[in-house]
Amino acid sequence: MQGYLVAQVGFSNWAMLAWGMAAVIPLAIHLLRKHRRQSIPWAAMQLLQRVIEQQSKRSRLQQLILLTVRILLLALLAIALARPFWHEPSTAAGQLVARPSKLWILVMDTSYSMGYRTGGQSRMERAKQQASQLVSNCPQGDAFALVVLDDPSRAIIGTATLDAQSTLSEIQRLSETACGCNLNNALAIAADIAADCKSNPNLPQDIELVIYSDLGQDAWQTAIDGQAAKSMARVRQLANLTVESLADGSPVNVAIESITPTTHRPVIGNPFGVEVAVASYGVAVKNMLLQLELDGQVFASETFDIEADQKKQVRFQAVVQSVGSSVLSAMIPADNLSVDNRFETVVEATPGNRVLIVESRESNSNPWKLALRPMNATRAADDSRVRVVSEVSWATMQLRDWNVVLFDDIPIDPMQLNRLKTYIESGGSVIFAFGRRSVQSIAASKENLATENDLPDRLLGFKFRSPSESNDWAIDPKEYRSPVVAPFAGFPNAGLLTMPVFRYWQIVDLSADALVDLAISNGDPLLVRKPLGRGWVVSVLSAPEDGQDSATTESWNAITTWPSFLPLAQQLIQTISESDSEANTKQAGEAISDKLPAFSQASTVRLQRPDQAEIRITCSQPDRSGRCEWSYSNTDVRGIYRVVEPEEAARQFAINIDPEQSSLKSIDLQAIRPLLGVSNVEIASNATSVDSTQQSDSIARLMLAMLGGLLVLETSLAWWIGKRIE
Repeated sequence: MQGYLVAQVGFSNWAMLAWGMAAVIPLAIHLLRKHRRQSIPWAAMQLLQRVIEQQSKRSRLQQLILLTVRILLLALLAIALARPFWHEPSTAAGQLVARPSKLWILVMDTSYSMGYRTGGQSRMERAKQQASQLVSNCPQGDAFALVVLDDPSRAIIGTATLDAQSTLSEIQRLSETACGCNLNNALAIAADIAADCKSNPNLPQDIELVIYSDLGQDAWQTAIDGQAAKSMARVRQLANLTVESLADGSPVNVAIESITPTTHRPVIGNPFGVEVAVASYGVAVKNMLLQLELDGQVFASETFDIEADQKKQVRFQAVVQSVGSSVLSAMIPADNLSVDNRFETVVEATPGNRVLIVESRESNSNPWKLALRPMNATRAADDSRVRVVSEVSWATMQLRDWNVVLFDDIPIDPMQLNRLKTYIESGGSVIFAFGRRSVQSIAASKENLATENDLPDRLLGFKFRSPSESNDWAIDPKEYRSPVVAPFAGFPNAGLLTMPVFRYWQIVDLSADALVDLAISNGDPLLVRKPLGRGWVVSVLSAPEDGQDSATTESWNAITTWPSFLPLAQQLIQTISESDSEANTKQAGEAISDKLPAFSQASTVRLQRPDQAEIRITCSQPDRSGRCEWSYSNTDVRGIYRVVEPEEAARQFAINIDPEQSSLKSIDLQAIRPLLGVSNVEIASNATSVDSTQQSDSIARLMLAMLGGLLVLETSLAWWIGKRIE
């Protein structure tokens, strides 16, 4: 049976029709005045009764006409305020009558830019309104599926349903997340649903795919020249496609794009710098207030000016007064897009980095200790922060009391490797300085480990080959990309490039996750850093020495006599101490994870989300060190995720948005039409299809013009009737 389309009539604001009740006022006044008339017999007037009766009929008619005009005047005003609209038939939103049933696959953009508000309504609210209107207008027998355009995208209703009411309920439950959107993923899901429908003869074979999106450039550009173009082509083979644009003409937004402390492990009481990156899109801003908070309490504020479509760095000083985890937040007042008005990070305040140095003999003149000790520290304070012990003493010490354990050119104890592995995975870091005194231990440790002879290689991230030839080797800083050597950038005379190295350990089979912070000019690594759990394993392949000849063998370097050793050693400790804290700050959509301490008896973790929902997460089976891991990936809400149980694993994670969408850039809707290049694809914008704004305005203007005419008519008619009475 051939179908046809029915036009839609309605009001943009039904509540304003209530003002139509005011039209009763003129009628009520007329009836009250009529009720108050009293008949008083008067003999003299009885002579004129016949003449009055003849004229009263004409007077009543004139009064009724005036009353009708006044009632119409108020009724027309209420209708105009309600903004009526009328739509031509549309396949995206019009009601289909007497046609074959269809499957409607609705794809709803829930990325955070859909929270942008204009006219008291967000893009997401408008999209839900349009989609709900479509579903409500569909005849019985139509089926529905619902997909959210998110990152990752997912099917809310993945199996076609005939239940329009449940579809409406799912649409109303949707809200924008803190993530971006993966168009290719959403199209692939929609195509799979359409293909399943095509293979089922009991489901409608006529398929309409309607996408509600603000056409953000970050996602939709892939439909033009990226992976989504292929998925779009597959969709076109299975369904008719409609794109409903929710983009605004000239959006404006002010956003915080990042907050960067100079350290994620500040020492309590010591000031540290905080740099906040702000951006303004579409409008210049004067005297914008920016606030800095620590655990919800404002402790600093600054006003700034910024030009349209520019970015700016605002700098603060912060101080943490208590040991432990704190949330550092930057905030600006709310604007049209509120999700990017706050950015958070987690800092872990400490009394200071504590370094345990293990050497062949205990000595207060150890060069590492001299480089790392606090300035002007007392002997007691010095030992509490940096302590040197013998290779015999450290085996009985509690390693968790120290941030870093440094083995200064001593043999590796094969019996302690698993203990070190557990310590590193828990968040500690180990530095191995391999030099002339430790070379013999490498082969010996592997021979003594009968069941785990590859553990040293897995721990370090490489295999030893042989010592290099003796030479005056030049240093390669690897373009200063590593944070360990980054402070030396721009200072070629600081001593790093001329650091004297005569011999070093050559290595092979460097693992993919190992980082080379410093190298020899021939490309061989000199300083290797490898992540392991929450900590780091650092290998210095030529243990720092003073260059004086030993009684038994030659020196490998004279690093400790060079001015670059002290800042290099301090920056190395700072880098590996902070890395775990930096992992507490992630972008929406990224998974958060951790391992429970080996002594914990818990098998589940209770995680509290920013929306106060609590999640129970089952941990994995314990590994060989007795630690089990948990992971959570549904970080779709911006804010702080807290591990509240077990207490020994308490931790905070800050989840922020990717500022990619803060510019609110959208592709031109009409640019898609020639790129799709097929006849069965309809491109319908909200200005020409479901959205009634343009039609409402034009009809309302027409009714206001009619209202003006009625006012003139009422005034003229009242004057004319009054003149006649005189």
